[in-house]
Amino acid sequence: MSKRLALTLLLFLGEIAHAQTLATAARQPDQPIGSNQPAAQQLSPQQNEVWKGEQNYFRYLQAKDLKGFMSIGDDNFLGWPDYSEMP
Repeated sequence: MSKRLALTLLLFLGEIAHAQTLATAARQPDQPIGSNQPAAQQLSPQQNEVWKGEQNYFRYLQAKDLKGFMSIGDDNFLGWPDYSEMP
């Protein structure tokens, strides 16, 4: 095995181990081991509004829905999504 391939494999396995460590650390004490689902959290009305905006942002971006994307911004915003050459 070449040194380059071995180093790439080592880095890849390190990333997997790091991700598993983060998932374990994020587990709530009352969750069973192996469960990486976060505990339910009650959001305030303001937090729900922000979360809905985040979900819309990514939904519009993924769908390349320029009209929807532009509807979530401020009227004074000057810019456009990176998949479009011009606004």
